[in-house]
Amino acid sequence: MDWKTHPLLRLFVGLCCALFSASALCGAELQPKNGLQFYLPPDETAELGFLLPAPAGGAVEFVVRDRALAEVTRGRAQVAGRDATVTLKLPQGFYEIEFPATQQSFGLLALPVFTRDRDPFFGMDAALTWLTDDSIRRERVAIMKRLGIASARERLLWGELNPAPGQWAWPARDGRMREAYAREGMPVLECFHDTPAYLRAKNSSSRYPDDLLVAYREWRHFLSDTKEARFGLEIWNEPDIGFGGNLPADQYMSVLKAVVAAGRSAGFTPPLVGGAFTSGATRGFLKASFDSGLAEIVDGVSFHFYGEPAQLVQFSKLYRDLFAEAGHGGMPLWLTETGRPWPVDTPPRPLPANAHEGAFTLALNAIEAKATGIAHYYPFVFSNRVEGTRRYGVIDRAHSPLSSLAAYSQAIRVLSGKGYVGDLKNPPAHVARARVFSGGGETVLVLAADYRETGLRFVPGAAVIRAEAIDGRVLARNADGGLPLDGGLVYLWIDPGAWGANIDRDTEAARLLARSREPLPPRRVPSLAMKVRIEQGAIDQHSNLAYFVSQSAAAAFPLTVEVNNFRDVAQTVAVELVLPEGARLVSGAAHRTVTLPANGKIDEKFMVDGSAVLGRGQLTPFTLRAHDTGGAVAERLAFSLGLVPEKPKINLSRAIGRVTKESTIDRARWRQLDAFTPSRHVRLGVDQSVPNFAREDLHITGRFAWSDGGFVFFYEVTDDKHHTVGSWEGWTGDSVQMAFTSLRSQASYREPADFEVLVAQQPGGAGEVFLRARGKAVKTGLSDATFVTVERDEKEKKTYYHGQIGWKDLSTLTIAPYERFAFSFLVNDNDGAGRKGWIEMTSGIGGHKGTYGFAEMTLLEQ
Repeated sequence: MDWKTHPLLRLFVGLCCALFSASALCGAELQPKNGLQFYLPPDETAELGFLLPAPAGGAVEFVVRDRALAEVTRGRAQVAGRDATVTLKLPQGFYEIEFPATQQSFGLLALPVFTRDRDPFFGMDAALTWLTDDSIRRERVAIMKRLGIASARERLLWGELNPAPGQWAWPARDGRMREAYAREGMPVLECFHDTPAYLRAKNSSSRYPDDLLVAYREWRHFLSDTKEARFGLEIWNEPDIGFGGNLPADQYMSVLKAVVAAGRSAGFTPPLVGGAFTSGATRGFLKASFDSGLAEIVDGVSFHFYGEPAQLVQFSKLYRDLFAEAGHGGMPLWLTETGRPWPVDTPPRPLPANAHEGAFTLALNAIEAKATGIAHYYPFVFSNRVEGTRRYGVIDRAHSPLSSLAAYSQAIRVLSGKGYVGDLKNPPAHVARARVFSGGGETVLVLAADYRETGLRFVPGAAVIRAEAIDGRVLARNADGGLPLDGGLVYLWIDPGAWGANIDRDTEAARLLARSREPLPPRRVPSLAMKVRIEQGAIDQHSNLAYFVSQSAAAAFPLTVEVNNFRDVAQTVAVELVLPEGARLVSGAAHRTVTLPANGKIDEKFMVDGSAVLGRGQLTPFTLRAHDTGGAVAERLAFSLGLVPEKPKINLSRAIGRVTKESTIDRARWRQLDAFTPSRHVRLGVDQSVPNFAREDLHITGRFAWSDGGFVFFYEVTDDKHHTVGSWEGWTGDSVQMAFTSLRSQASYREPADFEVLVAQQPGGAGEVFLRARGKAVKTGLSDATFVTVERDEKEKKTYYHGQIGWKDLSTLTIAPYERFAFSFLVNDNDGAGRKGWIEMTSGIGGHKGTYGFAEMTLLEQ
């Protein structure tokens, strides 16, 4: 919202100008002289310098407030020409300084400079490569170092670094940035994606290199230079979704093996990390990656997590179980993106409710990750970043800290060098977590409650040496001996001798931590890689879970497998295609011994009859193996096949009467229309398809009609617990998502739908609609023809969504009787501890974006 166009804000700013006699500041902004000044030594006098837009004709007033927005002090800046200086002395903690005349606020973080050995667990996804320019990078690196951050995650854009064969060069700005990291002694975890154009096949939708041997040679050349202070190389960002072209996991694994082989051959010693998988990655994609040898060749596996802290133990266990199945239970697990965004239509600094949630989530996720044995933790993102309708970041555009950075910095300061030892036994009911960490001669009890509740307190049963809040403020006992749980998170330094009997050391987190410390067998160096060739006419469609063939081709479909030799000498291997029971080879040999030329490749061709095993709605696993001359498995690749999904057919009748936002929900009338009940149940972190998910607590029917104004919908959702989340992040709470695409767009089934719509109930109770067009958020207002009403019946445990999506907002669809378009929908489920999963009509919205299975909807006259 722009104050210049809002009458109330214009009046407010005008009053400020009159009250503070700073007419030169009206409508302008103060410019901070540097960003480091916002990070203050506690209890010491410090100065903040600002540049005024013009010499001020009067005083420049300021107000300092604490994390809870209580006023701490106010005063006037010293003004000399265009220079304004604020002198402050603040106790430990987080604050905001406000300048009423310019309507600006800046964060202030008063914590001691971190001078101890940095704990490698605490990192930061800085992303300075693509979010900042040269002028501010050194300063941001210095801020991270001051706060105790041990390493930064950065982006390598492969196509930019390697535009032609044999040509590798840092863009000048990126080279200087990495020099700044080196000067501060901060190592960098490099994450890459984006294949160079010269390595991508013509007319291919694949995001991966077409020629693995060339990719291997290029990476071997680049990784032979290890002078930079690298912390590791993360091989591809989010390969399970659009960054990987929504391709099955075997395609990613082929590229991973080429890069790992290149790194080993080049003598690259930092960790080679697989991933990073998204927090919504299906078990099917992960399982295929592990079945293709992921855990045997990498030094760590990374993932992203944007859920609730209560879910992090579950995610950690999911990966530990997969590691154990692969015989590598102690594999280092890297959490390389996590955080909590806030709506973009707010000021550059989040509103208090968003700020408190972000601070609590970021700090508690770090605590849970450390407790469960996750090796490295990287919040997303250090800079201020807008993605569609969401804004991410732990600092604002002036480099000043948000409360989330304060909370994370306090966690670094308290927990660096400490390890998890157990939980407090029998904590109070309002305490959700009570973790105990020890190290460096200190033992700390971390208590987490609900950050939204005020007045919560904890009465220790034994001596407490000292207590600090989520932002580092020193806490004093209340009159009754209790300690406030302000912000939902406090740190208590305790005497382990006095508290030892009250510590439970046999917890799920402790078991996961122990599993993370299991010794690892030696890494296998890939000497070759197989790759499934996606050839025109052979594989009709794909998703991130499988390849799909048509029913007519199921009895004889061609499968081409490329076998690449990374060695400088010839290799003799036996290639084997393992068929599921019921499938058979029409031509080709299931076992064939071949000699691969040095740094060369061959194609193995099979004709498979899968008519007896391939079915709609199910995926059939296949495995490729290559055995060396001693009979050992030198390479394997797992993938799945299925039949092209059958498109559901929906006839859409014209709505009776005029549909408006004020229309009441006539449930009896709506229930006369045909009901469509989704049959795909997806549960996060457990499995791609969970039949009992709907029986547990979730069921949905959708009924549809059309009017001259738009697509009319009525959803009846049975759900035992109704929990909503505001803004476009509403998909993480209870909500409904719909997708529309023209049939003309069906050729691009691998891409998002033309339009994706979210309808949800906001925390205040009102219904709200959010729209994406071709994967990008529509920021401008929707037409009056688009609306939703949401009603919750707590007695019946039902939620009703009724509304209309205006044809004006679905602009590429052709609307007239007997016209057709593609459509799908899903309902998300959240019981208050994060998104559990969803139930969907067809795939293409939740687990991946793609329209190939969408229903075909035909508009009929009444």
